[in-house]
Amino acid sequence: MSDVIMSLCDNLKYLQHFCTEGICMWVTDTEQFVGLVKGRDSPGDFFAVGEPIQQGGTAREALKTKKVINRYLPPEIYGVEANVIAVPIYDSDNRDIPVGVLGLSKSRKYQAGVLDISEKLLTSMEQLGQASNEIAIGAEQISVQSNHISSLTQTVVATTGEVKEAMQQVRNIAQQTKLLGINAMIEAAHAAAAGKGFYVVAEEIRKLADVSKEVTIGVDKILKEVEEKMDLVVAAIQKSLDSTTSQAASTQELAASLQEITSVTENLISLAKYL
Repeated sequence: MSDVIMSLCDNLKYLQHFCTEGICMWVTDTEQFVGLVKGRDSPGDFFAVGEPIQQGGTAREALKTKKVINRYLPPEIYGVEANVIAVPIYDSDNRDIPVGVLGLSKSRKYQAGVLDISEKLLTSMEQLGQASNEIAIGAEQISVQSNHISSLTQTVVATTGEVKEAMQQVRNIAQQTKLLGINAMIEAAHAAAAGKGFYVVAEEIRKLADVSKEVTIGVDKILKEVEEKMDLVVAAIQKSLDSTTSQAASTQELAASLQEITSVTENLISLAKYL
């Protein structure tokens, strides 16, 4: 074993502090692993000092190509996804042939977890954002319909007022008709037998006036009930309209917040790829 490799192995313990969770550092000569320090859950749990360098591995490739190798390894190699950097080491008196490799392996276990969670979160945010937009559109349509219904209700209220005015005219006519009937009866009585037929007609006119008055009272009662119900309908529609408007505003705020969360999640996914 060359002096530089022995020196690295002797001082490898000082690099232990850099081996946080998921990271290990190792040293090889040209045939096997000769030094190793590692953190918890690192790829170093899958190989040990004294084991031979694998053919096709990063260490072997660094020795062969005399270049720094930076490679992603699938879980079939270490049991977990990992990033590996292998740096060829040379003796001070020979810069042509590497005598070993200094390497660092970093588990992608937590990166994969963060990436999976982030992607699921992004999918959920997109679905929630779509639902929020649909709710906002629905609320806006409801608001438009509520305004339309409110307008129609106001028209009905106005029409009810017109009917009340018409009924007042009918009431006045009935009152006048009754007075005419009474006057006709009085005149028929003065005419004695000659006014008997006229008396019968006058009596019918009076009865008709009484019936008109009763009908008018009944219609007034109905119109009053309609007016009261319409007032309740108008109040309910206005309350619904206020709630719908508030819901639409809240939904728009929610959609904006979801958009911000989606943007943060996308950034999180981008960062997770570089963990």
